[in-house]
Amino acid sequence: MKLFLTILFALFLRSAFGFENVLFQGRDVRFTESPLANGRAWGWENTVNLQAKLFLPKTSLNGKQFAAVILLHGSGNVQEEREIDYAKKLANKGIAALVVETYDSRKNNSSSSLTRINSVSALAQVSDAYSALKYLSERSDIDSSRIATMGFSMGGYTGYYLTDVSMKNLLSETKNNFAGHISFYPGWQITFLDPHPTKAPLLAILGGVDELIDLEDAKKDIASRIKAGAKIELHIFESAAHAWEFNFSKRFDATSPNRKNCRMHIKPNGGLVWRETGNTNEKCQQFGYTVGQDKQAQEAAEALAFDFLNRIFN
Repeated sequence: MKLFLTILFALFLRSAFGFENVLFQGRDVRFTESPLANGRAWGWENTVNLQAKLFLPKTSLNGKQFAAVILLHGSGNVQEEREIDYAKKLANKGIAALVVETYDSRKNNSSSSLTRINSVSALAQVSDAYSALKYLSERSDIDSSRIATMGFSMGGYTGYYLTDVSMKNLLSETKNNFAGHISFYPGWQITFLDPHPTKAPLLAILGGVDELIDLEDAKKDIASRIKAGAKIELHIFESAAHAWEFNFSKRFDATSPNRKNCRMHIKPNGGLVWRETGNTNEKCQQFGYTVGQDKQAQEAAEALAFDFLNRIFN
């Protein structure tokens, strides 16, 4: 027992952060073709208590308030080896980390990714990010000018959505703005019809053989958004697929939904319109993509992410 306590105490000393479960108010909004209700998204009146895990460093980078990163999970929900692992690494580097649980907050922890995707709108996570920004900005230990997002897959797509003024107008209850966004292997099928970028830079890291994304389509959209004033850094790992942090060997998952071809535009008022006339989710949805551990991609992506945070926070 004495040896066990000694080891436990040593591990505690090595961890330069504390942990707590927190709750704050969010909105259960949805993407729709006609979303506006008094200038807000459809479902704005449906409030929800958002669950999140907050990792707080013991000391900050500058000895004052903490910079913070909001971690946004993929359609597979929060993963220990991904969102939680990054949260711990961030906290150990003196950056607060908030892991927001978009599905579990809405009592949707189904084992089926298709059930989760169909029952909880992707826009809900965008709204959750703004709610998290408001929550963190109101904390006395957080520097409200240094709050960024880091998202994976669906969460990475959320980071992309957050770079447009139309989303802030539709979903935000705070005057504070994000310092930047990191998007790991997002899809890129839903783009802005008339982009009005925010000032926050976006770091996008994509897999060159990820079946969930049309790379050429993404490059065209990025060029269009940069022309409109967006600050986007794009990195493509040529041999990488999807979710390279996962702890199982890379494999083709034939059962998971793939909406690569479900191409839509976000209108300036936040509504959606199909890019191809007559399309529906039923027509465009496929199944299957390659997913699993890729240590080389993981290490390279992590280095890029922390370099980006260092630049925008300092």
